[in-house]
Amino acid sequence: MESMRTQKKYLVLVFVILGLCLGAALPLSAQRRQGQRIARATQTARDPLVSLRQVLNKAGATALSSAQEQQLNDLITMFKSERKAQGQDSALQSARKNYETAILTGDVANATNAADELAKLLSTRLSARLEANASFRAKAYTVLQSDQVSALESSIGKDGLLRVLRSLIITAPRYITLI
Repeated sequence: MESMRTQKKYLVLVFVILGLCLGAALPLSAQRRQGQRIARATQTARDPLVSLRQVLNKAGATALSSAQEQQLNDLITMFKSERKAQGQDSALQSARKNYETAILTGDVANATNAADELAKLLSTRLSARLEANASFRAKAYTVLQSDQVSALESSIGKDGLLRVLRSLIITAPRYITLI
């Protein structure tokens, strides 16, 4: 009987120690995972020229010079600051609200008019974005040397070259909601 009580005490003691160990280990594990997530995010966002460098290397083209890298980084910074300056369009938000309100009230005529207005605003905004994107890619293209362009075109084609130039300003997939 005495040995049974002793065994139970040891068993309880083992579970208490095990619980304390797990209780101490879980926060450390969570901190480590959070640190890994932050490191991955930092790695991804740190250098927009990584993909271009890799593609140039695979194509056997000359590497980017420091002057080219500086020019591209300046173009990227300028593009992103202009895009950020555009911000939210209050007219677009208002048109979207009018459209949704007309739908929720069952007013088909107003919903149709609001849809037309919303479509015009979205078209204008999309056109401005496409123009800015085209301008950026054309400027980035001119930074590359002719031998680099030739090597890239023979390696990944013109479509691939356009995708690489686009990757300089698109850092992560974005899901654009039009309506």
